[in-house]
Amino acid sequence: MAEHWCAEHKTVFFKKGRMKGYAHPIKDANGNDTGEWCNEPEAAPAPQATPGKPFEPAINREKQASIEQQNARTNLTQLAIAGLLDEGEKASLIGQLCAIANIARCVPPGLVDAVKAAGGKVVKTGTKQFPNLGAFLNKCWTELKLQRPDVEAYLEMPVTDTTDFDAAWVLLNDIIACKNAK
Repeated sequence: MAEHWCAEHKTVFFKKGRMKGYAHPIKDANGNDTGEWCNEPEAAPAPQATPGKPFEPAINREKQASIEQQNARTNLTQLAIAGLLDEGEKASLIGQLCAIANIARCVPPGLVDAVKAAGGKVVKTGTKQFPNLGAFLNKCWTELKLQRPDVEAYLEMPVTDTTDFDAAWVLLNDIIACKNAK
């Protein structure tokens, strides 16, 4: 009976006859019935597992993946701030964050010389390398041998007409360079 206890009125809820749920009459200070009733709140039914199959809550997998990516980037950002990431990891993180924010990537001083010394190509700031999605995907194929699904997998986001292709190209190259370095 303790499970049907009304803490507010310090009495027991009961159920009999045609009552739909547990309740008790409300009494005044003198102990007389007021004609009003206090109904026990209905508890939400607990989710049930089907026999032979464990319970799995309904999860939006796409939303969950997005949340996990955001958490990972936040954690990486904190590591970068703490100085615990090497330069390649920092560059990759910056590229990913710029691509997600859909902004052109800023080039830190000295990076252009380092890229040229390593044999890399430097795109001038302010110039658009890719006029459209087709040009971007063609360059991904001709230079990196990556098709659209591969590009989207590396970037962890869909490539659409509204994508900042220049930032996506830099990010894609950063990711591949980091992967090849390991």
